Amino acid sequence: MKHMTGFVNKNGAPAFSSNFEPSGNAVVISQENGTIHFKVAGTLTQTQGKLSKTTYKNAAIDVKATGNPPKISHLEQIYSVH
Repeated sequence: MKHMTGFVNKNGAPAFSSNFEPSGNAVVISQENGTIHFKVAGTLTQTQGKLSKTTYKNAAIDVKATGNPPKISHLEQIYSVH
């Protein structure tokens, strides 16, 4: 995990945080076989320490949830840089 140097602590835990603020309602992409697939647009802010902060205003999360009650089976951050 040498490529993660600076992004995880000595125990392997993330040394950064992420916050996603939705800008609207979820948009359902598909719903079949007990799985719902949707995207939520919003702003993603990633912070590392006290000096490094990056904000992606055109971000989204792509989510798939399965079961009853639904449990997340897929979660992906999507960035759009303009």
